[in-house]
Amino acid sequence: MKSRQSLLLLSAVVFFTLTAVAFPFSSWGANNAYDWHKHHRFFIHYIAADTTPKKGDAGELLKEISSDAAKKAADNILKKKGINYEIPKEAKDKKFFEKILSLFKFRKNSQKKEEDRIVGVLNKLKIRDTIVEATASLQKEITGLINELSDREKADFDSLLAIIGKLRSDTSYRNDFRDFINAVTQRLDGDTSKSPPPFISGSFVTDKDILDATGNFIPLLEQRNQEAAKLKIKREALSALGKLRTRTSDTVHVSSEDKKSIKIYKLGIKTRAEVIGLHNYTLNNNIDTYKYDYLNTIVYQSLYINEKTGSFKSLNGWDTAAIVTRAKAKNLKVMFSVAGGTRSTIRKILIDPKLQAYLANSIIVALEMRKADGVNIDFDSLTVADRIQFTDFIKRLHDFLQSSNPSYQLMITVPAYNESDIFDIKSLEAFADRFLIDFTRTPSSMGALAPLNGPSVYTMENSIAYYTSNMEVPLNKVVASVPYFGIRWPVRNKKLSTTPLSLMTYSQIRDTYKNVPVNYDKESGNAIIDALENKYRTVRVIYDDQNSLEKKYDFILENGLRGVALNALAYDSGYGELWDALAYKFAMIDSTLIKDSLIAGTPDLNLSWLDKIQRRLSLYWYIVNNPCKVCFDDIKDPAYAATLNKYLQELKIDSLITAENKKLSPKEQYKSRFEYINYELTNILFITTIVLFILCLLICGFYIYQIKVNSTEWKLKKKVQLAMAASIIVFVISLFSYLFCDDTIPIFGSAPAVGKNMHFITANQATTDPTTATYIESCDTEINDSCINMPLYTLMAIILAGIFIGFLITRYIILLFIKRDDIP
Repeated sequence: MKSRQSLLLLSAVVFFTLTAVAFPFSSWGANNAYDWHKHHRFFIHYIAADTTPKKGDAGELLKEISSDAAKKAADNILKKKGINYEIPKEAKDKKFFEKILSLFKFRKNSQKKEEDRIVGVLNKLKIRDTIVEATASLQKEITGLINELSDREKADFDSLLAIIGKLRSDTSYRNDFRDFINAVTQRLDGDTSKSPPPFISGSFVTDKDILDATGNFIPLLEQRNQEAAKLKIKREALSALGKLRTRTSDTVHVSSEDKKSIKIYKLGIKTRAEVIGLHNYTLNNNIDTYKYDYLNTIVYQSLYINEKTGSFKSLNGWDTAAIVTRAKAKNLKVMFSVAGGTRSTIRKILIDPKLQAYLANSIIVALEMRKADGVNIDFDSLTVADRIQFTDFIKRLHDFLQSSNPSYQLMITVPAYNESDIFDIKSLEAFADRFLIDFTRTPSSMGALAPLNGPSVYTMENSIAYYTSNMEVPLNKVVASVPYFGIRWPVRNKKLSTTPLSLMTYSQIRDTYKNVPVNYDKESGNAIIDALENKYRTVRVIYDDQNSLEKKYDFILENGLRGVALNALAYDSGYGELWDALAYKFAMIDSTLIKDSLIAGTPDLNLSWLDKIQRRLSLYWYIVNNPCKVCFDDIKDPAYAATLNKYLQELKIDSLITAENKKLSPKEQYKSRFEYINYELTNILFITTIVLFILCLLICGFYIYQIKVNSTEWKLKKKVQLAMAASIIVFVISLFSYLFCDDTIPIFGSAPAVGKNMHFITANQATTDPTTATYIESCDTEINDSCINMPLYTLMAIILAGIFIGFLITRYIILLFIKRDDIP
């Protein structure tokens, strides 16, 4: 293919030079054609032999490699013990010709020799029957797992089976087996600091120990396989979400099975529960990293109350914050938090109805200022004495908001543990749209923020049970707040001190403890880092990372809560794993049916050859005028779409694709009718270009020959010159048309061939489980970034204009200087 392209390019350069009209385009065409890297589909079967490896070769090779590794491991241990053995020779001699023929049975001979070698070793070592029986039982149990292991693990377990097969009663030899078991276990666990497994004791390993040791690998391997499968599903889901987020078009087109109608869907990202992002006003310059598609609500934190006026001390950038503008542009709800700040401020507000009225009016003004959707009341310094006054204040504020705008929402932040029933939850429930349970303010003696489980009343499990069961708060009003920061504790005498050293954001933790291993508390679910900061102080950092947050997200979803609040956005700046965890658990691709249109009538299957040519030319014309399209399904004009799809049915393109795909490998198969027609057009242009190239060579050769023979007296000189110029121009046009239609050419021309565009398509409903989603083939209307959507006739106009300008420059400027130099 490369030689064919090089020939075309060389020919183009030669003819450009001969005519002196291709100055503007010679380098451009060469540059674009220089990087061709795929073989043309229509000719690959004629110019290359089928050297595709047959199915199963890779597996057989892997088994042979694993077998060799097992043999070497067993041989090394036997040699260290001074045990010499030889492979028994065959007793029966073969005939001369049979031996020659047997040499060519490589794989069969290899397997037979390996079997004979193992039998000989077993007989020489005189292994007890109990060991043989144990080995047979164990091998049957483990063999089923070998195919699912990685290459390294395969070698480990083949070595294990080989050693078991050679075990004998020698104590020291069995101790070597114990060491091997320990090494394999540590390699699988990834922890080389662990002591030998508890099932191995004493200096002698019994038959039962062998079975127990190898049997313990099975659950571990199953767990690792499950984790690998989950990780694969996660990566695929995140990849699909990432592609959708970066699309410029949000529609896809799906053809019916009979190809007579097209369903147009609008794609978007939907969350399984409400996701609230708490934004700290001090981080207004860090909003570029926010992934708004995964959020539903932004809460601007916070506006603090002025205890003297009842208004706000400052707007803290609320009136100009870009985060509000971006959130509204993404159709997110926007709220802000009102904080009391100090105990005295809150007390003055609660006992003074006038200050409450001023505060309510200030809240309305702030809401209208940015066309926000609601307010969050965050009073964290209340006492039992404030219980009744706070409830009365919330009732007044609720009534004031509803009278101003019934769509305004009121959210109340409550602690994880409602100590002494400071908040009258049952009374407040009538006025609150949501309760934001704040798990980021647990007592200092707890150690962990937002612990998932445990006996404490501050855990997520116990706190949610209190609010939903004891206080009878509906699940659709409960939002759990999780921290994007952790606590740094000093450790003294192997215990946490009662006073923490500091709070650290997720980014600070990652930056500070890059090379420190992370462990997880089984009860709370939190991530733990133990570090020695200096010679005299050991610290423990307890926080949430992507793994611990995923478990808490599962808890929120499984219990049907309203949603989750992230405290706070941008605390993970510079790291994307927390966004990935959020997206994987909450985000999903949603599709909405826009319309379902009829695109084709009854096809005419009795076509003449002229009708077939006319229909194919119509399809070709659409492709060259829409080079960046990848399907025929997203045509804007319904009548035009119906006509082209009718032509596709009349030409039986689907049947042709099916027949052609049977001859091709899965990677080479046609994915769509558009791709098939495009390759067909490319093939025709290639053949045309070759024919024109040969024609140009013949005309040029004929012209040169006649000039040499007849010199200037040749009467047909001018006519042949015109024919030569015309053939070269037609050749150039054909060449550029071919380059234009070949999807392997970068910069301009048709869009690269794409695979099946698979999306979560459901009728007005998004799928909730990516592992059970139904994928439907659809036409992706997203335009490829590397494709310039320039119709062929526009490109040809540019080329011809360049040729004409080149001719004028050559004729009236360059030739004049040449003639002037020739004048004596």
